[in-house]
Parts: sequence; structure tokens; C-alpha cells
Amino acid sequence: EDSRSEMAARDEAKAHCRVESPPVTPAMQPIGGHSDPATQTRAIQTVMQSKTANDLPAGERAPIVIDDDMALVDALKFIADAWIRACPVRNKQSNTIIGTLDLRDAFQFMVQMHRNGASELEKVSSKEGDASDRNVLMEFIATQSTVTLASLARKRPFKIVSPDTTLQELGRIMSSGSHIVGITGGGSDMPGGICKVITQGMLFKYLVPQLQVSTTKRR
Repeated sequence: EDSRSEMAARDEAKAHCRVESPPVTPAMQPIGGHSDPATQTRAIQTVMQSKTANDLPAGERAPIVIDDDMALVDALKFIADAWIRACPVRNKQSNTIIGTLDLRDAFQFMVQMHRNGASELEKVSSKEGDASDRNVLMEFIATQSTVTLASLARKRPFKIVSPDTTLQELGRIMSSGSHIVGITGGGSDMPGGICKVITQGMLFKYLVPQLQVSTTKRR
């Protein structure tokens, strides 16, 4: 009897310690309801190869493009205030895109400027009467840096493709260092002649429902 009591106690303890698997929610469902990796891979390839840049929505606003005669400090503030990771830079005279102002390059530049002018920055920031909200680093860049917006933008070329470019090619470009890609077809009245700028977020937002539909049709 004691043995049966001990066994019952152990079973009850195991029941309390058992970790139940969480229910599968729609967000956790595999693509199209298929968990087979080969099926999911085929679905992704089908969509990426059959859909083009022309299928992607233009977005809620016109392409954001800044001109290369903008002061570098103003350009850095602009992309920060606009909450964008990258922005094409245009030469206004020729209406051509000369490169990309990318947050990665901007942060690298600002860190380098801070290192180069650390002692000077410390002197400026410690001056009596300086306001606590002064951005000393930006002031230092504005007065001491010889780097321009154009030179910083040319470090990262802006890729421009035609509307019939497949999403597979767009994905390849974006996986090679470009946060944004321009699509031709905007005409001479549009900055750089582009009709829209595709971001990584726009591409993924479009792909997810397309993949669900693609795999559902295969059932």
C-alpha cells in the first residue's frame, strides 16, 4: 500500500512538472500550413521568380530623395527625423542619383569624427554657459569636417532596376548590402527618373501573404 502511495505521489509530481507545448497560433503557422522545408522552399522560389518589382505597391508616399547640396549635418538630421534607414541622394543639376545616404555609413562617420576630435569635443562641451541640449558632435562636424553629403553618399551606390526585375533579383541585391532599391519609370519630372523606392520592409510585407496563397493552391 505504501508503495502504491509513493507511486501515486511520483505520478502527481511528474504531472505538475510536465511542460505543455503552447498552442499553435496563426502567426506561428508554417507557410501555407506546410511544415515540410522542401515545400516551403519551392513556394518561396515560385513567388520570387514569378513576381516582379512592378507588382510591389508604390507605398503611401512619394520616394524620398535628398539633393547633394544639402549640408551633411542637415541630411543626417533629416533621415533621423524621418525614421528611415537609407535615402537616395540626387545631383539636382543632372537629376541623377549619385549614391545613398545610409545610416550604417552615417554612424561609422560620426564615430570616426568623435574619435578624431575627442579632445576638442571635450573642451567645447565643458565651456561655461553651454546649453545642456547642445549637440556638440554635430556642431563639430558642421564646422570641422571636410566630408560632404555627396562624398558620403558615393560610398554606397544606389541600385536602380527596371519594373520587370524579379523579386528574386531584388532580394539578391538587398542581401548584398542595399537597404533600398530604385525602380525606373518615373519620367524626367521625378527625382532620378525613379517611380518608387523599394525597402526591405516593403518586400517582406508583400511576400508573406503571397507565400500563404501560393502554398494553399498547391494542396
